[in-house]
Amino acid sequence: MGMDLETKLPVSRRIRLFLGRFRRLPVTLWVVLATIFGIADFLTWSVLANVGPHERIRWTMGIAAIALLVTVITMLWHPTEDEKMANARVFERAAREAWNATNYAKAEKLLRRAVELDSERVGAWALLGRTLIRLGEYNEAIPALTRALKLTQINPASKLHNRGVAYAMLGQYGRALDDFEESLKERPDQPDTLRWRSLVWLYLGSFANALQDVDSALEMKPLYLCGHATKAVVLHLLGQAEAAEDELAHCSSLHPQDADDFYCLALAYSQLKDAAQALQALPIAIERDPKYRARAAIDPLFDQLRTDPRFQNLVSSDRPPGSKN
Repeated sequence: MGMDLETKLPVSRRIRLFLGRFRRLPVTLWVVLATIFGIADFLTWSVLANVGPHERIRWTMGIAAIALLVTVITMLWHPTEDEKMANARVFERAAREAWNATNYAKAEKLLRRAVELDSERVGAWALLGRTLIRLGEYNEAIPALTRALKLTQINPASKLHNRGVAYAMLGQYGRALDDFEESLKERPDQPDTLRWRSLVWLYLGSFANALQDVDSALEMKPLYLCGHATKAVVLHLLGQAEAAEDELAHCSSLHPQDADDFYCLALAYSQLKDAAQALQALPIAIERDPKYRARAAIDPLFDQLRTDPRFQNLVSSDRPPGSKN
């Protein structure tokens, strides 16, 4: 992949890094160069002894020029580790800008280049994992997040949470619960992680556990619309229809705004109301954040909409959602 303006280092920085290659050339190369100059000296002052001094100097300079050319070519093909790391930072920074603009396909390409240049770059591995989740590539996200976790033990909660999400979307609920549990041990004050664990319990049919987790999330964050929407689904599945309707009505009073809100509403509507209301909220979620196209395509709570042509049209994409086998 070529470098455009947003993934180029400043010219002055590139020059300094390039000149730094002279200091980092391998000893073997200097031995080779010394040998070439020795051969040049032998040829011009021994083998060409009958040639005039000026001609011998031209031969020496010619061989020296060839040696220097070999050196420059070698430097061009062998960037230093400093250069690789500097360029990896540039790619990661551009990837974060693409991520913030919800251009996840572009972010993935940039992040893959970043980790190719610097395989120890924790932030790039972690963001690559999150990006792959948003693209629906859950199987690929797990190794990226695992790599980030192996590289550092600092602040693992977010990486564990996201890997848990990937496991949950793949239906590997035991591993998802393990990751959410470890994440909450690191940082107990995570309503999002509690809600996701509640969803996993819900997928497993353990509604009492699901209710306990979502209630804990709402204690931390009372105006958490996704928490109330998830609780509405849990109450509905527990047979508490009136309480579930109250929770869903409360969601509307919270004035949904972002993609998360509309997606959670669509889930709740699909369970408590009808397809029409779910299919009104879901397009808004997908428009505001395309990650929800991939997620909706395999979310178990949308199973009853799976055969609806309107739903199929919403989740269809040039890049099929779900994991790669």
